[in-house]
Amino acid sequence: MTSEDEREPIFERIRGHEARDVIDERQKFRWRHTTLLNDFHDLQDIHELDTPHATERTQQLETQGYVFEVERRLHHYLSGLYTLLQQQRTLQNGVGQSFGEDLQEVKNEYMRKESSRAVLGLRHYAQHENVLPLQARTSKLERSKSLVVMVDDLHREDDDRDFEQHFGHITKPYFDPSEWVIDNWPDVEQFFEDTIEVMEQQAEEEIDELAQLSEEVDELYEQLAEDYRELQEE
Repeated sequence: MTSEDEREPIFERIRGHEARDVIDERQKFRWRHTTLLNDFHDLQDIHELDTPHATERTQQLETQGYVFEVERRLHHYLSGLYTLLQQQRTLQNGVGQSFGEDLQEVKNEYMRKESSRAVLGLRHYAQHENVLPLQARTSKLERSKSLVVMVDDLHREDDDRDFEQHFGHITKPYFDPSEWVIDNWPDVEQFFEDTIEVMEQQAEEEIDELAQLSEEVDELYEQLAEDYRELQEE
């Protein structure tokens, strides 16, 4: 029969094991990514709606609430992306300093992308101004619609450096923010996967050790069940 003295040390080791924090934070990061993925699909769905060109298209779009709904979904996505980036920063500082440098490089790699700079610039603007200055743009030639922002409209007072950093590489006077989000999504996915990979590689020994301890606990529970059956039979 398994004694309590034999069981207690392994339970204590599991409760205080350093890999538990890594696994918990990794799971939170996965949940945040899943939520962002859902926000991305919501934005992608409305962006791909077949809304044909029509007379007075701007007025028709506004009447249908299309502009408002795109703005709402954009704002939701941009907020979620910022939260994902902030959560990765927490992983750098809160799970183990050994992660800090490598996770920062993962973030830096994402931030170097032109589409990342533009998308995060939109988030920065929306954070301060609440609403993106979307305008309906139609093309009679292509018989299509899109919602765009004029680059100059994103220029906030006293933010010349931030404006150049986020939008200085855009050559046209306007752009479709939803298209930039969609183009940027593969880089978001890479950022997420690289973050997970860094955590798993650097904490591999600790995670494996915790998994081994968990297996030993399962075996103990099986032994306890067997001990209980023996007692019932006496």
